[in-house]
Amino acid sequence: MPEATICRTCGKEKSVGDFYGRPSGCTQLHCKTCALLKSSRRNIERYRNDPLSRAKQIIHSQNNRAKRLGFSGSLDIHSLMGTLINTAYCCSCRLPNLNRGVGFSLDQRQPLSRGGTNALDNIAIACEPCNRAKGDLTEGEYRAWLHAVVDRLARLTPEDHP
Repeated sequence: MPEATICRTCGKEKSVGDFYGRPSGCTQLHCKTCALLKSSRRNIERYRNDPLSRAKQIIHSQNNRAKRLGFSGSLDIHSLMGTLINTAYCCSCRLPNLNRGVGFSLDQRQPLSRGGTNALDNIAIACEPCNRAKGDLTEGEYRAWLHAVVDRLARLTPEDHP
């Protein structure tokens, strides 16, 4: 099996670990980065003109997750729609919400896994990269981590880069 292969989307040679594997042992033709971008573009196109469908999908997903974890309460479509569409920016990185919630997702300020609730006052709107990076950190812990990363990057010199 080759140690490197070329992504058919970006044309870059990458290690086999940069591709999703299949049960047959073969790898996909597109690297993980390109596969993620393709998926994001598909979701953006699907939800761009229909924020109500996006809100319903998010509510369904969040309510099922909360129920699975044993939490009571469920999100209301109307309050979520207002929050998703009218929130001006990501709660963490301040990325502007220019597409009426497309590319953004719900984030629990206090994660369900750490005792948070599924109530609207515990919900924030975050861009998808911030929501994925935050994981099960609280909002304050994630912001502190983000500031530490920015400070570390600011101290880098040109010699630090390969």
